[in-house]
Amino acid sequence: MSIGADVRRDLVVIVIFVAGGFLGSVLHDSVKTKPTTIRAERFEVVDVSGHLVSYWGPDASPQMSHTTPRGTILVFMDRAGLRRFQVGSRAGDTSPELLFFGPGGPADGPRVGIELGGTGSPSLHLRGQEGDKMDLGAMYGDVSGKRELGWGLSFRAWEVPASAGIGYGRWWDGTYRSYVSLTNGAGKTWEAIAGDKLKPLPLARTPTQ
Repeated sequence: MSIGADVRRDLVVIVIFVAGGFLGSVLHDSVKTKPTTIRAERFEVVDVSGHLVSYWGPDASPQMSHTTPRGTILVFMDRAGLRRFQVGSRAGDTSPELLFFGPGGPADGPRVGIELGGTGSPSLHLRGQEGDKMDLGAMYGDVSGKRELGWGLSFRAWEVPASAGIGYGRWWDGTYRSYVSLTNGAGKTWEAIAGDKLKPLPLARTPTQ
């Protein structure tokens, strides 16, 4: 009986010794080869059921064409799998932007957006459930990469096309002028525009620039 007990004790000691040596070797190698940089195309976070709730990587929006350069973004989704928040580089020109989406997701457009335009000037955009909008910051034209046309604050209703705005912008003659504009949505508009040339541009530019 004592011999059997001794044998079992020796076997336990041997197993513990071997396991300890193996674990020590693995830990030593893992510490020794610890990477200084981790590279991956995409990082994902899932809930306890395995559903995707967040990811960090190239924009995976199905609404984008295959030819559009995709930005790199951090996205959070709701329980229905709809994108509700994203921050990162914008698709197309990779400028930084921050977007909040409503219950309808990206299909309804962002409710809140903060971005830098093509020349690096900031803009803030707010949109209500019914489509009412507010914009604050730099105003750009239709030509990408051109300098901003001016700065201002504007409001626009959706159901009734009423609007209001205040700011300053570049006119056809290359000068900057301030303005205030009110529209009641029924065809009546009141505008006040400074008649003096407030800020001539240092160089002559065409109206489309």
